[in-house]
Amino acid sequence: MAKVWKTRGINPPAKMVLLKLADHSSDDGTCYPYLKRIYGDTGYSKATVCRHLADLETMGLIERSPGKIGDGTHYFLNSEKIEELIPESQSETRTGLRARHSESQSETRANRRTVKEPPLNHQHPLTPKGEECVKDLFGDIPTGPPEESPPPKQATIKELSDAIWNNYPKGIGKQRSSPQKVFDAMSKVPASDRPSVELIVVALDAWKKSWAWTKENGDLVMGAARWVNERQWENIPEPAKPKNPNLLTDDEYNQKWKTNKRERIPML
Repeated sequence: MAKVWKTRGINPPAKMVLLKLADHSSDDGTCYPYLKRIYGDTGYSKATVCRHLADLETMGLIERSPGKIGDGTHYFLNSEKIEELIPESQSETRTGLRARHSESQSETRANRRTVKEPPLNHQHPLTPKGEECVKDLFGDIPTGPPEESPPPKQATIKELSDAIWNNYPKGIGKQRSSPQKVFDAMSKVPASDRPSVELIVVALDAWKKSWAWTKENGDLVMGAARWVNERQWENIPEPAKPKNPNLLTDDEYNQKWKTNKRERIPML
């Protein structure tokens, strides 16, 4: 049936009748549909179908022979004659068609990916008159890629340890450590993980306002060396919430309980 679709030189009604016979044919090209089935499926009249069957038989595309009683007419499709009506351009194999189609698609995708590179300064080129006006206003126009700024200078261990000790809160936190211990702890930190002086100042300012360091009157502040060993500049806490004025401290609550305590009466 696929070969019939590729044929040329047959009028459309005759080709439709031939397609109907090919639809019922077996592998060897034989079929025996009733005439009523042919003109009923194709939509043509009985006379039109008979005329086109005669034309197909004259062209040598089919052969007819009367069938037995109760059977329809036997038809035989001549595959050699049908292949003669197929143009050479359509004799290409399906594999060749797929290969050519994939090549065309790859070329189309490559063309879509082609993007025109912008100029180095990422601006539209100026006309000579425009360049003169810009030079009068701003001087020479820089060309080429912008100059890269040098990387910031990394602080030394001494500068980092001094920044920690000078900004660390006074009290138990400094009593549990010393400048030498802070220096030794910072020297153990790899150079790639060391913070900047600005980050140390910001982190310590946040820790001073945190709930962990403000409760118990600052008695729970960790030592400065421990703060460095745990790299607490990477864990900046949130500031402590403001105290509720309606709540009493432990000392205030104990004092109020003592004043309101009733005198105990001995049991008789």
